Amino acid sequence: MVVERVRCIVGDRAIGKSDRFTNLHNVWWTGTAYKAIIAHATQWIPLQSTVVTGLPLHTFFAPEARAIVHDIVKSGMKAKTVLVSPQGIGAYYSDPTIQHPTNKVAIVDVGTWTTELIGMAGNDFLAHVSAGLVLGVSDIFATVAQELKEKLGRTVDPYEVERAARGEGDIRAQGRAYPHTAIDERIAQLAKERASQILTKMTDLWGPHGADFETILFCGGGAQLLFPYLKTYREGVVLLKDAQFANARGFLQIADNLYGTEARDATAHPTSNQAPTMDQSSDDSRPIAV
Repeated sequence: MVVERVRCIVGDRAIGKSDRFTNLHNVWWTGTAYKAIIAHATQWIPLQSTVVTGLPLHTFFAPEARAIVHDIVKSGMKAKTVLVSPQGIGAYYSDPTIQHPTNKVAIVDVGTWTTELIGMAGNDFLAHVSAGLVLGVSDIFATVAQELKEKLGRTVDPYEVERAARGEGDIRAQGRAYPHTAIDERIAQLAKERASQILTKMTDLWGPHGADFETILFCGGGAQLLFPYLKTYREGVVLLKDAQFANARGFLQIADNLYGTEARDATAHPTSNQAPTMDQSSDDSRPIAV
């Protein structure tokens, strides 16, 4: 697809490209790669949908960032309505049994680049006991990928490492698969170190055991990897089912709560609308891989 006259390769085809975009810099929402992902999503999301999306908490607190993301999503998806929410809050709404008007619930949303520590009481977001940390799992896979590059003599994409860790593929060199046990052991070592850093931040924010919260929930794409080490924080912590997609399920519920069943039906039953026609210029410059 072409975005801003730049040809982009998005999704599985981008894996392993030497120039794949991986730089999660502080203003990623202003870049072409983010707009390419938004354009890619229009293959499944019909025009004039209601869209709820999220931002890392430290970014959400910057009004200009929220406004930019709102405008990019609204224009890129030709959306009817766009709501930008803090990441982590979606997971709170992913399961109706979690919500209680008098209970306080904490959410630890471990993501690729950031970890969100969220406090909720009923429908109230508790900003004073919430924080956004630039501590995710991306550099765990990037570190292992760099180490494998030096051992195997070829470029290794961090996503190859992540897929291997999930048991979804091998990392090969000269036709042979690199041992999974060696990859798993190195990832586990780095994951334990990252979990220790997050536990320190949780203790600083909530105290040694988060006594003010009835429940502490873990979600996000990195939650399953770090949960064996994070669950030592206290008894009764919960890893949400299908934790990687808890935010998305919750965002759908937020849209339904705020905008009614029409929004839910539009998302659950996509029409045959295709993405808007993009600039198919004759620019033959090298595409970027996202």
